[in-house]
Amino acid sequence: MKHILRLTIILVVLILMGSAMTEAGRHKKLRGHEPGGLKNISGMLLQRKADNPRTILRAKVKPDLILSPGGGTARTFISGGSQTFDWCNGVAIQSDDKIVAVGSSQDQYGRNAIAVARFHADGSIDTNFGTNGSVRAFIGGADSIHDGASDVAIQSDGKIVTVGGTVFPPFNEAFAVARFNANGSIDDTFGTNGTVTTFIDGGDAAHDDAAAVAIQPDGKIVAAGRSGDASYHSALALARFNADGSIDSTFGTNGNIRTYLSLGNATMNWIESIALQPDGKIVVAGVSVDSSSIAAFALARFNTDGGIDSTFGTNGSVRSFVSVGGFLWDEANWVGIQPDGKIIAAGCSEDSSGNDAFAVARFNADGTPDSTFGTNGGVLSYITGGDGTDD
Repeated sequence: MKHILRLTIILVVLILMGSAMTEAGRHKKLRGHEPGGLKNISGMLLQRKADNPRTILRAKVKPDLILSPGGGTARTFISGGSQTFDWCNGVAIQSDDKIVAVGSSQDQYGRNAIAVARFHADGSIDTNFGTNGSVRAFIGGADSIHDGASDVAIQSDGKIVTVGGTVFPPFNEAFAVARFNANGSIDDTFGTNGTVTTFIDGGDAAHDDAAAVAIQPDGKIVAAGRSGDASYHSALALARFNADGSIDSTFGTNGNIRTYLSLGNATMNWIESIALQPDGKIVVAGVSVDSSSIAAFALARFNTDGGIDSTFGTNGSVRSFVSVGGFLWDEANWVGIQPDGKIIAAGCSEDSSGNDAFAVARFNADGTPDSTFGTNGGVLSYITGGDGTDD
């Protein structure tokens, strides 16, 4: 079954490399941000890999395709790569409607680097950005063997922040943050030569990876993802950085957090998305896998200082199934906050026959399911026109 395969893949990745941005890692859904905080991937065609239809964008076709006003495609190779193995993990929409896409680009030697490309609103490549519209950069310098960006956010000054992971020999992976100027050049006022890497306290300093990013109104950067340990367990992980890239020591323990959900006997947890409430509290959503390999939506809320918000759910976290009975793998890939404070999480739900459906759940501000939404707070939907097996 697919969920068993996913869990096996996760364990293999934790043992060997822990790299969530590799295609051998856990499958990832495209994420992105527009100025209002909602997801928007308008105009970004996602070409799915033939042997894994859940894998996202591969830019392997002519780079001159233009997005039509009614919808279309926009694809490009990353300058400096091998032009055979580029993919996108996240997008952000600038205030001028330009589209920034981030992911990873592999060179002829098999090394993966962070990849950033920018498109005009009509889908044409923005040649004023980087080199011919794209940027390829290593986080860990000459020592890194694999770098990749999983998510991106745009600062109010137009600078571009990416988060992901970097792998050092032998296979030690750390949170990786990079910042680029609006023209695509690396921002050398941030961290060391524009990049920051950090390990999460409490893990084994070998299997840490950031999957989501949010920028606070004060300019601080919150990165969220997962942290593995020596027992190959995976915990929710967050780190916060000051605007200059230095670690924010006022957040959590030494600037980071590592925590397991308090429910479901779950030892495999990871974050896929992050949202900031107007009061500054941090809401994250992702996956929680229990000892029976059954996955549920995972949500947690943290106070502004990084402490768990005990007023949310049970001891600060929620483990929830979108459906009742027959579904074995519920996975939240996006989270957002409504103006009334209610929380929406969206992703997919897989039944015991391996059929996937779109899954959306809504929670009250205290973390309880919103019974006025769908059935017991959740909705499952198959896409009309598909085969109803892989939505």
